[in-house]
Amino acid sequence: MSAFSKLPAFSHVVLTRYSKLPTLVHLELNDPATGNSMSAPLLTQCTQALRHCAADNTVHVVVVSGRVNERAKDERALFCSGASLTARGVMPKDGHAAPPRSLEECRQFTSATAAFVDAFIDFPKLLIGAINGHAYGLSVTTASFYDEIFALPGRVFKAPFADIGLCAEGCSSRLFPQILGPALTARLLYYSEEIKAEELVPSGFVSEVVPPSKANSRTLPQYVLARMADRLGVPEEIEDILEPGGYTKLSYASILRSKALRWDEAQRAELRELSRRELESVAQIMSTDEFPLGVLRFAQRQAAKKEAKAAEAAAAAKSNSRL
Repeated sequence: MSAFSKLPAFSHVVLTRYSKLPTLVHLELNDPATGNSMSAPLLTQCTQALRHCAADNTVHVVVVSGRVNERAKDERALFCSGASLTARGVMPKDGHAAPPRSLEECRQFTSATAAFVDAFIDFPKLLIGAINGHAYGLSVTTASFYDEIFALPGRVFKAPFADIGLCAEGCSSRLFPQILGPALTARLLYYSEEIKAEELVPSGFVSEVVPPSKANSRTLPQYVLARMADRLGVPEEIEDILEPGGYTKLSYASILRSKALRWDEAQRAELRELSRRELESVAQIMSTDEFPLGVLRFAQRQAAKKEAKAAEAAAAAKSNSRL
């Protein structure tokens, strides 16, 4: 019988142990058809997965990535497309804005997000982001909770709050200024700009941009898992890692104690309260008459961009056919 506990199974999240070091667990967002959008099932299951890993003594490190749509070109692959506006019932239909929602309905929409953010705040072990594609919305704001982030060249981080008409979430109203400084915070939170991974390295938000010679959107998670195993040190007898001093290079007890000192319980409680205030603001915005109109304008801009790209591609194809 294995000393390593069986991990729970989900539909929108996949948990697997790294074979070379089973205390390393790979958590994959598993809804590639939607770009791993933050629907209620994905949020709820990811929260449950993080809670399980936090409580499981045979899990020491969690590496988070997103499953890539098999049809997606590598440079267009998505880590996460952000919150699902369709699931929240606010996407326009037939060119018309969706009807406004009540404040209570909007608070219900944000309840799964609140639990999801809490799971990040409370996670006591190493949490590593293998951001293997473009990242949007809540997947960007909660990235502040990763202990390290590995990304790929040219991949975009974007929080499209001002585009849609929402506001900061995931404790980003406080953590972004602390980590990124005022200039990058303004670009992300206020102006909804796309920021490439390379720009986030100097601040330490992104630890490493992994070159194409070492990984791509489909192989980055394995690259990161191998890096973490090498850092910790793999013993000859794999089950020795569950014993004190089991790793051959680093002390797991030291890592846990140091991470616990990053935020004490009072600070974590303060972050949970901050998240509640942010999400109450989100709910209040969503319940206004203006919000569905903002979503309509956003959808129209996105549709216009797609049409322009399609026309550009058609023109290029026509030009090439003449050569």
